[in-house]
Amino acid sequence: MTPDQLIAHRGWRQRYPENTLIAIEQALIAGAKRIEIDIQFSADKVPVLCHDRNLLRLSGESIDIHQCTLKSLGNYSAYEPDRLGDSFKGNPFSTLAECLELIASHPETTLYIEIKRSSIRHFGHDTVLNNLLATCRSQQHQCVFISFDFKILDMAVAAGWQRTGPVLEQWSQLDKLKKNNAAIEIVFCDYQIVPENFNPAAAPYPLATYEVADIKLANDLIQRGISLIETFSIGELLAHS
Repeated sequence: MTPDQLIAHRGWRQRYPENTLIAIEQALIAGAKRIEIDIQFSADKVPVLCHDRNLLRLSGESIDIHQCTLKSLGNYSAYEPDRLGDSFKGNPFSTLAECLELIASHPETTLYIEIKRSSIRHFGHDTVLNNLLATCRSQQHQCVFISFDFKILDMAVAAGWQRTGPVLEQWSQLDKLKKNNAAIEIVFCDYQIVPENFNPAAAPYPLATYEVADIKLANDLIQRGISLIETFSIGELLAHS
């Protein structure tokens, strides 16, 4: 296993608040070449790094991010109090634009941007996609759009976006992906849904599996033919790669 086969899932989440600049920066310092983040939209339609629609787990406050403007989001910390205590209290939520600025300073890095379905349901496919394209277009060479929502990925390709990664909810969805789609760079799935007798070489596209924290499991998956391993424990796995 090499560093290029590992993806930092929400940055270095094992040690830092997920989907924050500090988690991403520390993953890069540890040697990560691939970073995955989640994107939700604020009330004023700004793409923000965030996995959950409700901010309770991240900030300790039960707030709907879709009802919260970017300015008002500044009143809350992204510090995961239940998991990390007060160690990172005061750490801010980050915008996608801020993340891209950091990624631009690491030109060898690939950023996987997961478009969350709750934002799509709330604001609609067109609004979400148009705002993402406006934010990311100049850095398309570093960015891959990924999502459980295949429609928005198809719309992105129709709009000229060239790098996508569908995320499977069920293994049977793999057979439903369009064959020979040059825009599909990778397919993501939970490692637990990959059938034990399946040969990844038979898949129509390279596979990335999550959530893997154990070095033996990561190496076993690579030996089976899985292309990329996504992990919360990026620094720990990089130390063994």
